[in-house]
Amino acid sequence: MEVEIRTTSEEGHVILNEAIERRPTQWVSAYEIAIVYCWLDDHDCAFRWLEQAEREHAVGFTFVRVDPRLEALRSDPRFESLAAWDYMPPSIVDVIEQNAILEKAARVARVASL
Repeated sequence: MEVEIRTTSEEGHVILNEAIERRPTQWVSAYEIAIVYCWLDDHDCAFRWLEQAEREHAVGFTFVRVDPRLEALRSDPRFESLAAWDYMPPSIVDVIEQNAILEKAARVARVASL
């Protein structure tokens, strides 16, 4: 069962501002803030928060090119440069390979210290 919640733009901004104010003490994703601004048709703020999400390496930013919640931004020329950002979180393979390299370096360091 899907529940539809409707709110006015003013109410949406009040709720969003409260979430932004909590950011210093609670985890609130810049990417999700950008999506809400997109829904509120405040595209300038949406793009500013997407830039922040990119700087913070927000997990959601990985889907910026395909996220349907950002559809309203796709016709904006800024979206093209936004979608060109090359952020991809490390894959599990990259992490495993990096850990293997670090473990090998640690073994070499232990042997060298004997």
